[in-house]
Amino acid sequence: MTRNVLTSLLAVLMVGCSPQAWLDKAAASPEAQFAKESIALLWQKDSDSLLQRMAPELRAQATPDQLARLYAEVPGGSPKQPVLVGYNYFSSSRSKQALVSLQYPFPDAFVLVQVGVQSSGAESSLYALHLQRLPDALERLNAFVLRGKSFRHYLFLALALAVPVFILVCLVLCLRTPLPGRKWLWVIFVSLGYGQFTMNWTTGEVGTRPISLQLLGAGAQAAGPFAPWFISFSVPFGALVFLYRRRQRHDAQSKRAIGGVEQGVEADEARHTSDTTTSAPPDPLPPGYRLGIYTIESELAPATMGRVYRATDTIKDQTVAINVLAPHLEDDENVARFFAYVQKACQRLGDVEANPIRGLCQSGGVIWVVLTYDQAGVVLDVAAE
Repeated sequence: MTRNVLTSLLAVLMVGCSPQAWLDKAAASPEAQFAKESIALLWQKDSDSLLQRMAPELRAQATPDQLARLYAEVPGGSPKQPVLVGYNYFSSSRSKQALVSLQYPFPDAFVLVQVGVQSSGAESSLYALHLQRLPDALERLNAFVLRGKSFRHYLFLALALAVPVFILVCLVLCLRTPLPGRKWLWVIFVSLGYGQFTMNWTTGEVGTRPISLQLLGAGAQAAGPFAPWFISFSVPFGALVFLYRRRQRHDAQSKRAIGGVEQGVEADEARHTSDTTTSAPPDPLPPGYRLGIYTIESELAPATMGRVYRATDTIKDQTVAINVLAPHLEDDENVARFFAYVQKACQRLGDVEANPIRGLCQSGGVIWVVLTYDQAGVVLDVAAE
């Protein structure tokens, strides 16, 4: 068995991994020549000579009635030059068996003849002989065409195209999403399809393989220029699991961005607001005014629901932007609207690691949102929508 596999691999490498080159090389083999000579006797209806070429097992089955039925399948007229469309062989130290498939064009039909040839030394004999009439040449019958196919064909092809696109989109999201642990494991998990559904494009027959892995979840292949195409797709299980986990993580981080971050900022304020006034704040806030741990430097621009200031985080020594809710809007309804548009901006801007919204705060009669300075304009534009 090992020798057979190695022989096949070496043969494929010798012809450059081309199916057509492999058939061209096999056409000159002694087994292929013996098969052509035997088929010529079949066209001539020379039963005696044909029987002499058969192995004892096949000769015992070739009764006069069987031969008569075989001759009845032969079309009228003379065949043209045959084409080798298939060649498979198995060899051992004592003998060699080859299954040779030849396509013969007749004036009104095509005939596919499969001949089994076994060789031992210089002697050869037939161990199998099968004839099949075809409505057209195999290369046209098995061609990949869209016209005249059923709805199931089109649905299967659509899934085979959609699955790899879906997996590629998820791969891009996976590469761009900060993930704990080893991200390369997620990349491998997402890039594979699991299980396999396969369709013979010529016949429409569908098969399944429950245990299978397929890169990008789809594929198409034909064993040679005369073989049918097989279209396959898999379940993008890894991509679906990634999207589900990403959504869970995003929801949890959004809650922490609205709740946990706000609590942390207010906790810092409680330790650093000894000099913050509790009286009604001026409008606009002057430079040097303290909002918790933040010191106002200058006003940047008016916003949809208040004013935007450049400020300094006195704990981290960072420049931030602060959007302060206008004092005349601080009733319950407008406060709810203010927090709602900030939460919407959080959801539109994605993961917390890249989120420019630092937190929501309320202290000293002022309600405000803290933003990273360089991306404040993006957030305000999103909120204004």
